Amino acid sequence: MKKWIWITLGIVAAIAIAAAVILIFVVGRNDYRSIKVFEIGGDARVERGADTLDAFKDMSLSSGDVLEVPDDSFVRLKLDDDKYVYLEAGTRIELYATGTEKDSKTRVFVSRGSMMTEVRKKLSARSSYDIVTPNTTMSIRGTKTLTEVTEDAATGDIKTNSAVYEGKVTLMAVKVAPDGKVVSVEKELGEGDSNSVSTVKEELVSEEDMKSIVDFGETLKGEKVESLSEEEAGIRFDEADFKAAFLENLKKYLSDNFMSLFDGTGLTSEKLESLSEGLNSLKGYLEKARDATEKAKEKIEEKYGIDDIDNIDPSTIDSEKFDNETVDSDTFASELFEGIRQEYEDKESDGADQESSASEVDALPEGFSKDIAKDLIGIADGLQGLFSR
Repeated sequence: MKKWIWITLGIVAAIAIAAAVILIFVVGRNDYRSIKVFEIGGDARVERGADTLDAFKDMSLSSGDVLEVPDDSFVRLKLDDDKYVYLEAGTRIELYATGTEKDSKTRVFVSRGSMMTEVRKKLSARSSYDIVTPNTTMSIRGTKTLTEVTEDAATGDIKTNSAVYEGKVTLMAVKVAPDGKVVSVEKELGEGDSNSVSTVKEELVSEEDMKSIVDFGETLKGEKVESLSEEEAGIRFDEADFKAAFLENLKKYLSDNFMSLFDGTGLTSEKLESLSEGLNSLKGYLEKARDATEKAKEKIEEKYGIDDIDNIDPSTIDSEKFDNETVDSDTFASELFEGIRQEYEDKESDGADQESSASEVDALPEGFSKDIAKDLIGIADGLQGLFSR
C-alpha cells in the first residue's frame, strides 16, 4: 500500500471525525435502523425479491436488498446516522440490517467489486457489523476499511483484498478443507494493515453458509468452523493489491466531497485560515472535554468498581454498589454527563479563585446532553492525537 494513500485517507478520516462531532451535537441520535442511498453517480439497480428497481438519491432500502452498481457509476449508502458505504463501479452487495441503535445487527455481503466502509461511532456492546465476502469475514466495532473482491473469469477462483485505515478489525479467512470440513484462520488488522486472501473455486464455502457462519458460528447444517493456524489450514495471507482505478477514484471522490464543503470555489487561503481557526477552537474544546471526561470516568469506575468503563463487562461489576438496582448504559451515561458538567464547573470555580474571567472557561455546547456522553468518550480519545500530526 502506497504511503500517499494512507496520508490521504488519514486526512479524510480526520475531517470525518471532526464533522461527526458537530453532527452529534446538532442532530442528536436515532433509535431505529434506516438505509438510504446517500449519493449516486450514474445508474444503479436494486433487487428486492422478484422486483428490480432503479436506485435514486434518498431512496430507502430494505434489509435483504441486493444493490448492483454498473460500470461508470458509484453509490454511497447511509445506514442510521453514522455508517457510510461507498460502492465503486462493478460492485454487487447484499444488505442485512435489523435491530435498533442499541442492538443493531448489520451484515454486508460483497459478491464482487470494491467498497469503502465507514463506521464513525463505536458500536454498542450488543451491536455487530460484519463485512462478508465469498472467502472472508471482517468484524467491525467502529472503523474505516477497504474491501475488494475479484473473481477469475476462467477458473472461478476468488481473491479478497482487505485494508484498515482507521481502527482495528478481526479478519477471518474461511475455506473447505480436503476432508470436507470448514476451517478458518483469524487475523487482527490494525491501522495501515492490509492483506489478500485467495481461494480456489473448489474450496469456497457457499454464500448462505458464509452468512450462517457470521450469524451463528456454524454452517447451515450445524457444522462448527475449526480455527487453525495458517499452515494447518493451508490459507495464506498475501500483500493486498487493490485495483489502481479504485484507489484513484476513491481519492478523487474523497477530494471532491471535501471541496464541495466550500461551494465548489476551492480551498482559498481565507477559507484555509477560517478552517484552521475552527479546528483550533474545536481542539481546545475537545482537550477540555477529554480531561473532564477522563476524571468523570474515573469517579464512575471507582464508585461502581468497574475496571474499564469503555468496555463494560456486566459480570465484573460489583452489583452490591448498585444497591441491587438494574445496571444499564443509561445510568452510566447520566452519571457520566453530570460528572463532566461538574468538572467544568470546578474549572470555572478555580478560574474565579485565580481572578480569571469566567468567560475564559468554555461552556458546554448547546444541545449537549447525557444521550451523547458515551459518544464523547470515544470521540475525545480518538481525537487526542489528531491535531499533533
